[in-house]
Amino acid sequence: MKSDIELYKIFSTEPTFLFDLIGAPYQGNYTFKSVVIKEFSREMDGLLEPEDPKLPYFVVEFQNQREDSIYERTILEMASLSRDNSQKTFYGIIIFGDASYDPKREPWASFTQVAGGKFQVFYLLDLLKKLSKEKPNHPIVAIFYPFVEDDLEKLEKNASTFYNQIINSQLPEQSKERYIEVFVEWLTARFTQKSKKEILSMLPQMAPFKETQFYKDIHSEGKLEGKLEGEIEGEIKGKLEKMEFLKELNGHGNINDELYQSYITNLEKEVNILKKKLKDIQINESAS
Repeated sequence: MKSDIELYKIFSTEPTFLFDLIGAPYQGNYTFKSVVIKEFSREMDGLLEPEDPKLPYFVVEFQNQREDSIYERTILEMASLSRDNSQKTFYGIIIFGDASYDPKREPWASFTQVAGGKFQVFYLLDLLKKLSKEKPNHPIVAIFYPFVEDDLEKLEKNASTFYNQIINSQLPEQSKERYIEVFVEWLTARFTQKSKKEILSMLPQMAPFKETQFYKDIHSEGKLEGKLEGEIEGEIKGKLEKMEFLKELNGHGNINDELYQSYITNLEKEVNILKKKLKDIQINESAS
């Protein structure tokens, strides 16, 4: 299940949640933003940018599929940003969906063991299991539930419990609304054969959700599918444009064939996954 948009929403809304997830202490106020590395014509998953420029910046990549060049790509992003911002310090974080997606390419995999926290690798499922034991009421545990629960029957049964956990959290109302949006989007992606009304029936019809614009769009105007379609189509367009740009760079000798083919292969995989997700949503929309 593709997750780039949702992960960006989660951590751009509450950047401290990323520190909570990886078990790192807060060092100061951070923002989580999208940054394009012009040298590679690629948008990284996110950059944790500190309010105090003396604190480290964190290049963050989420990997929910196998990509053999993910270590090299992340290090290149760190190096490119460091070169263009020589007064700042850039660290790296890769969060794999689970251990099976980690190519453990050497020497970079070993480098994570000796880098003193400057380049770290984590596995999302392990992080969430640990967090759910140490802080079971943390909003992150609830938000990610539709993403990580393999058993669909269990997911359908427990959806309302984790929804309530988000609603009853101490988060600002705007943050709650955004996390409810992510939660419902992931539910929709998991239950592709269910209509929007069936998805909503899993959740308690409580006032906070019913008052949100997101709920009104789904319930009264049926805009959920259109909203998701638009986001996915935008992602596909962006990746196709990147492929064309990379083709030009390769044609002019700006990047070598091996690196070019690695980027193109990964982008093609991502586009195919997005196209399948789009098709599933369109089928569900027709059925409802």
